[in-house]
Amino acid sequence: MRLVGGANVPAAYARVNATWPLAVLVLEGSRLSLRLRWPGRLFGARDLRVTADELVRVYPIQGFMSPGVGFRNRDGHDFYFWTYKGQQVLETLRRSGYPISYTLEKPSKIWRATP
Repeated sequence: MRLVGGANVPAAYARVNATWPLAVLVLEGSRLSLRLRWPGRLFGARDLRVTADELVRVYPIQGFMSPGVGFRNRDGHDFYFWTYKGQQVLETLRRSGYPISYTLEKPSKIWRATP
């Protein structure tokens, strides 16, 4: 699975928001990655590179105007991927053994300076 969308991810001192098409979500084998393309990389955006046991949960989110998928790692950092294919992402990751929650949430960390 490879999808292009937007994202909101933790960075060194705050969070970085990137609109479509500046984020790429990839599932290769058992490894999931979410990364920003340039220019988001200029702001110290962190990549998400995990396997199923490294995530606490994957869940649907609804932002102001965009739906997507949230990812929480074991360090408590949240990564948000903006896509209209959220159900497809959740089902694909569920079949790959990722910890899925189907409870829709608001992405609470978007405008915070915390990861």
